[in-house]
Amino acid sequence: MLKKLITGAAIMGTLMTAGRGHSADSIQELIRGQKTTTVDTKLMGKLAPKVGIFARNIATIDQEEKVKTFGVVDISYPIGKGVDVVGEAQLSPQSGFVPRVGLQYFKEEGDLSTYLASTVPLTKPFDSENVIALQYRPKLSDSLGLFTSLENVTNFGKEGHNFSAQKIRLGLETKGYQFGIAADLLETGKKPKVSSTIGAFVRKEF
Repeated sequence: MLKKLITGAAIMGTLMTAGRGHSADSIQELIRGQKTTTVDTKLMGKLAPKVGIFARNIATIDQEEKVKTFGVVDISYPIGKGVDVVGEAQLSPQSGFVPRVGLQYFKEEGDLSTYLASTVPLTKPFDSENVIALQYRPKLSDSLGLFTSLENVTNFGKEGHNFSAQKIRLGLETKGYQFGIAADLLETGKKPKVSSTIGAFVRKEF
């Protein structure tokens, strides 16, 4: 089953890249936790000189070989000073298809990169989803670097806090690969119940 997950992610990447006709970047990450294995695939490119596309698919398999998936596609257009207007489509078995709109911001300064986004749905029920992603990647030597990453997603609805999720990575980087310790946390509900997955990750940028 894990081989099918990885193969499916690779096929997705090939189709997305081939369909655009523009240069694209892709990132694939494999996370092995205590009870789950996750393949996280990201694709970034251009539909036109000022129109960006970002696609992400997260597939998680548990010990009983049950698979959970979440997909998102963003189309963005710059409006100035690192800020883009973004249209988003989220797709999951739990929520179905959810179209969203909002703003995103990206800045890279030295070894630190910062990404911020805030979106709201075009369908009911209303919620606000906010994303912050930070990466710090200083060089330790000519062939070795430090890789640290924090991603946080928080969703609020009319009743208050719906969920928050964090992806934390701490490791090393060499020859285009990143690897190390992974921690994925999830808090759900108005009085958050916390679940966690701790394990190892390996990541490759193409």
